[in-house]
Amino acid sequence: MKNFITQSDSDSRVIPTNVGTPSQTMNLCATPSLTTNLIRRILLIFICLFGIISHAGSQSLYVTSGGNVVAQNVAVSIAANATVSTGVTALVATTVSISTNFVTGQDVLGINGNTSGTETYGDGNIAFSYNSTSGILTLTGASTAANYQATIRKTTYTNSSATPTTATRSISFCLNGAVPFTGNNHFFEYVTNSAISWADANTAASASRLFGLKGYLATITSDAENTFCASKIGAAGAWLGGNAVDGDGSVWKWVTGPAAEQIQFWSGINYGSAVSGQYANWNSQEPNSGLHGEDYVQFFPGSGSKWNNLNGASNPTYISGYIVEYGGISGDPVIHITDNVNVTITQGITATGDPFSAFATCTGTASNSQDFTVSGSYLTANLTVTAPAGYALSTSGGGTYSSPLSISPTGGVVDATTIYVRLTGASAGSPGGNISMASTEQTTKNIAVTGTVTAASVGGITKW
Repeated sequence: MKNFITQSDSDSRVIPTNVGTPSQTMNLCATPSLTTNLIRRILLIFICLFGIISHAGSQSLYVTSGGNVVAQNVAVSIAANATVSTGVTALVATTVSISTNFVTGQDVLGINGNTSGTETYGDGNIAFSYNSTSGILTLTGASTAANYQATIRKTTYTNSSATPTTATRSISFCLNGAVPFTGNNHFFEYVTNSAISWADANTAASASRLFGLKGYLATITSDAENTFCASKIGAAGAWLGGNAVDGDGSVWKWVTGPAAEQIQFWSGINYGSAVSGQYANWNSQEPNSGLHGEDYVQFFPGSGSKWNNLNGASNPTYISGYIVEYGGISGDPVIHITDNVNVTITQGITATGDPFSAFATCTGTASNSQDFTVSGSYLTANLTVTAPAGYALSTSGGGTYSSPLSISPTGGVVDATTIYVRLTGASAGSPGGNISMASTEQTTKNIAVTGTVTAASVGGITKW
């Protein structure tokens, strides 16, 4: 019913190419009547249409769990409820990328806490590896949607720092190997081929498909998109879809991708300028097309995110591959092959339950207690709770009161613990101050207390 081909040029996605016509020898009934023939035709039409529909719209990926990190080097599950459906289309890859607030040296993605390995299945194993420079976990291997779903559900986030950056991380999941860019909701992938010319790269990119989305050599129209390609895709030495379209190499346009993006972005050769409102990021003294007939755009190797102009021939010294972009082309299907979750990082000491009412008692008698809750994360030492003079603390309302209290963390975490506080009534006065909660390398938290201890009267004599 459906033929499949595997793309060449390091692109192994399995792509449906056509829905074939039913065989003329297919026999649904030995002696078909007119009614049977009609039913047969209806069934075959439905099967063919279902094949088309399943290819165009049944691919989906949904992830809604996320996670909260409270301790160093503790792997937290972030996709336990992921669902994957691809209809008749097999999967060969999935990417999981830290798309916002990625911190090299802190953030780690893995499968069950491991940064590399293989998940073994009877109908297709899935290998995985994490790139700590780009923040991308890549899953590869021809396998079923069910197997990819099971593997994605094992995705974990770990922070390796004792003092992490606490900005919320956004984690993006995407089916079949491309990496999503949230700035324009397009998808990008880097194809390695150091021997390819610009023309052949353009042809190969145009033939690429991502669940029906048409590929093209990437067009970069913003600094955010440029930074994304340089940092996430590994763009050094990659062909882009820009071309000098005039005779002397001074009119530069994006010539690939959506029609709306096929516009001039640069005018001039050395020391030219961007066309008003357009983005460009040339390396120093580029472009210099007039000198060497260098009329095509690439990411310049070793320059980070800068561009270079090069002639379109194969050039292994400067070219390492090309970047394919998907999205924005007229007629592209509507698909849901990417989703995002957030990972929060809770660090330090947290206290809830204040402010307190003023405490009151007489000398020689402890006051009624009030309570609050304290917890801590990323702790490397005990959490110490200290009351001001005239007050005492306990972890049990009817237990022994003292100050200070020392609470030991487990795995860097002190779970929510109720602390009871009361006036001791040791002497008359108006004791007050702060209950402090402190731990090494953490910001101390304080809760204010005020109170009055009245001198007790015994037989008409005030007892101070």
